[in-house]
Amino acid sequence: MKRFTVILLLVLVAVGAAAKLWGNQLLGQALDARLAPLLTKQLGLPVQLAPIDASALALKANSAKLVMGDPADPAVVATNVDVRLSWPDLLTGDLRLVYASADDLMVKPSRWPRSGNPAPDNYHFLEPWLPRRLDFASGRYVTGQGTRYPVQDAAWTRPLGGGMHLSWREPRKGGVAALTGKL
Repeated sequence: MKRFTVILLLVLVAVGAAAKLWGNQLLGQALDARLAPLLTKQLGLPVQLAPIDASALALKANSAKLVMGDPADPAVVATNVDVRLSWPDLLTGDLRLVYASADDLMVKPSRWPRSGNPAPDNYHFLEPWLPRRLDFASGRYVTGQGTRYPVQDAAWTRPLGGGMHLSWREPRKGGVAALTGKL
């Protein structure tokens, strides 16, 4: 009986190691093939992703680059993008981002597709798609006229009780301004 238990344990360890090694690779390949077209369809603008590294057990994925919109004049560009999903939400049938980060993020809202309808009164419809935490080391908000507003060390969190917290730094002529906000 002891010998059977040892053999069974070794087989389980071998199967688990193989699943971890090949499962992550297969998941990355599946995401490479399906995620950009899915996002393109959902968002209404072209999405390009660099090859994705994934960890199935940790529910994490990383891509070296994300481009949304026309690559010559994109709406969003992010580098070294990391995302993590929520196990509890996944187990209840929901797909929810817990965490997202990027080394650099550029957002140019004027390049986002327009529906022709007036802006909504509230943005509660975005709730299921927003991560609980978003961090990026550097970024730029770019206006339609091309004016750039640089941001550094941005952190946006949504506490479980509601609201949001935001902090960032802005380089200015007189130094760096540290800003925070709560809602």
